[in-house]
Amino acid sequence: MGRQIEAGWYWYSIDLAAEAQTELELAIDRFDAGPAETRELGIMLRAVVWHDSAERHAQIERVRANTILNEAEYRSGAVVLKSVPPLLRLSMEVRCNIASNQACVYCSWNGVKRDEIGSPEFDLSFLRTLDPYWSAAREINDCSFGEPPMHAEFAEIVDLIATEERAFSFTTNGKIMGPKTRKALLGRNVLVYISIDSATSAGFARYRDRSFDRILRDLRALCVEKGNIATCPM
Repeated sequence: MGRQIEAGWYWYSIDLAAEAQTELELAIDRFDAGPAETRELGIMLRAVVWHDSAERHAQIERVRANTILNEAEYRSGAVVLKSVPPLLRLSMEVRCNIASNQACVYCSWNGVKRDEIGSPEFDLSFLRTLDPYWSAAREINDCSFGEPPMHAEFAEIVDLIATEERAFSFTTNGKIMGPKTRKALLGRNVLVYISIDSATSAGFARYRDRSFDRILRDLRALCVEKGNIATCPM
């Protein structure tokens, strides 16, 4: 059984039943890295997960094959690609609960809103039409000029695209991290980046509003709910 492996962390699914094998052997093809390279080659396994889902196996293999093909096409300078982006960016929400009043001083809100005129509305049904793209991605990041948790279908979108093998990440100002939003995130492969931009409640109030303490309270609650109190903001 041969399987091409790329450098870096990836998920691989191996159908042991189809191969009628009870043992799995990992081998590395040696290559000449030059006289200055004295280190031994190696493979590191972060986790081993057993499953019996044919659908999951096919999905993992599809993502792996697309990643390898995309890298080969990129390095060859291909103009017409058969692969899709393994690192996919999408824009979920165009509204912002801060910029609707007054945009942050560093935010190019007005210019971006002009550029968004005529763009299709992003919802769960539209996302499903993009399945050939996001289902083959190994990482999806929201790059909205807006506040993702404001989306009416935020929980459903996260549930659809965030899987054990595919991470979903987004940035938020933290003002909508109440119980409903936290429930949508718990137990899912999600990376959340909080943009608070102040170290104190007084500093936050000078250029934004008086929600600093509530934001930290919600973030502490999220840490507790995840069972990882050590990462809570103090």
